[in-house]
Amino acid sequence: DAVGNMSSAKTITAPDTTAPTEPSGVQLSDDGKTVTGKGEAGSTVTVKDAEGNTLGSATVGSDGTF
Repeated sequence: DAVGNMSSAKTITAPDTTAPTEPSGVQLSDDGKTVTGKGEAGSTVTVKDAEGNTLGSATVGSDGTF
């Protein structure tokens, strides 16, 4: 404050409520079995078919790749 009084430090944890950005550089392997790309570390990438059925999912690695 203006007089110089200080309070003790406190640690808080806030949830991450911001949606990750859309993955980039997404590529399908020649055999059609592997999807790779880049995304926000720790986010989940889910691959679905045309009917919306989940075919697979993975967590983006700390280096930003999946």
